[in-house]
Amino acid sequence: MLNVNNVCMILLVQATGLAVTHASAQVTDRPDETPAVTEAIEAYFRGGTYGDIASFRRAFHSKANVMYVEDGEYRSWTLIEYLDLWTPGQRLDRETRILDLDVTGNAASAKVEAVYETHRFVDYLSLLKVDGEWRIVSKIFYREDF
Repeated sequence: MLNVNNVCMILLVQATGLAVTHASAQVTDRPDETPAVTEAIEAYFRGGTYGDIASFRRAFHSKANVMYVEDGEYRSWTLIEYLDLWTPGQRLDRETRILDLDVTGNAASAKVEAVYETHRFVDYLSLLKVDGEWRIVSKIFYREDF
């Protein structure tokens, strides 16, 4: 059955000569996992903002890795090495926010940032739902100085 949207699409394709693929949303019985993923990311933010190592441990999978590039060289830390960089209880003056979030089944990715007075970090987080809990399994980041 043609409706106004379909007719407009047909006219647009005919006028421009473009091939268009139409994808329709599918209704599933899966629960929306976005709030649970966001909760894991918020635990990560608390860990960094307040030096809350327990929050970091709630956010990260125990086998997670953190990767980055320094002076053109690939570097990585295990979770233990990454946590050792933080001073427990130290409050950092920064603003954090989720820039993008994509959740499919038991996998998710997030682009987040932490903005400080002189620089910002942009992190790309990969998360998996393991044993019923969302955990960060990898983090890559970029530091931008102002």
